[in-house]
Amino acid sequence: MSESNVGDSSFGYMLEWCEIKKSKLVATEFYVVNLLENYNLYFPSDWKNNVFIRTDLGTRTWNFLNKNDVLLFSVSAIDFSQWDENSSVVTEMLMMQNDTVYACTITEEGKSFGIKAVDLLKYFSLNV
Repeated sequence: MSESNVGDSSFGYMLEWCEIKKSKLVATEFYVVNLLENYNLYFPSDWKNNVFIRTDLGTRTWNFLNKNDVLLFSVSAIDFSQWDENSSVVTEMLMMQNDTVYACTITEEGKSFGIKAVDLLKYFSLNV
């Protein structure tokens, strides 16, 4: 696990699934787990050591940045009463549970990096 991928490890961690290939343990899948907001996000192997997470407790957001500290996308937990689909900020709802909306915002830099809302929808899951 690379601590720098997840930032402050008290808020989350990276989980690596491994297989034994030719007598060697090889990481095959990566997930980041947000302990505060109770969700997982699949972390493609090409993101490891290229995408880093910064926690913003005030907005209940994980910001995903590249090596140059440029924001690629964010995932936020938003109280339903504050969710505004008509906001000037383009967000995509990933999921809703109880009174919480989980949403992502992808920057132009993120789109250039290859991040798509449809992929984040597939990558996202709640811890039940």
